[in-house]
Amino acid sequence: SWHPADRVPTGAAFLPMVEAEETYRALSAKGRRLTTDGFSARWSPDGTKLAFSAGVQGYSGVATYDPATNQTELLIVPGKDPRWSPDGKHIAFVRDCQFLRLEELTGTERKNQTRWARDEEVWVMNADGTQPRRLALGGWPSWSQDSTTIYYHSHLDNTLCSISIESRAAEPKQIMACPSYHPSVSPDNQRVAYLEETSL
Repeated sequence: SWHPADRVPTGAAFLPMVEAEETYRALSAKGRRLTTDGFSARWSPDGTKLAFSAGVQGYSGVATYDPATNQTELLIVPGKDPRWSPDGKHIAFVRDCQFLRLEELTGTERKNQTRWARDEEVWVMNADGTQPRRLALGGWPSWSQDSTTIYYHSHLDNTLCSISIESRAAEPKQIMACPSYHPSVSPDNQRVAYLEETSL
């Protein structure tokens, strides 16, 4: 509570707090917390699991959560921004550091840490966390509808790129200049939305 129970503040100055409390109460009546210390969650294509970044910014791994069993499984460390392939067989993710000790992931002293985006790498693994492999330097992965190609942002030259996961020798292809670190590729893979300064 942000005010004494017997004195509800009135007036325009308190309106944002009143609205925030109403929003919180409405949402908490409909939803429940699944986990703490997590971000960037995505549903699996069949809607049975969530893949998410377990931890805090700068100290995270990729985990899955099963709402049917309330079980969380840590798949790989380090990792963040997991994205399921449309066929559900793979998960693309980003590594923002090469190594992360388990005590760094689970420690109570952790605070969000911003790491250099230029050091990020796009990786792919099987949906069960096996056979991880590095694809390219970059971040913010997304999938083609046929689950064979990953789109990502290359931070080195500010371009949207793609790379096939079908061959270990595949080379990245530049698609277009893209100043935004978080481009959104349309489901039909024909359009891209991105921010440039304050414009979409």
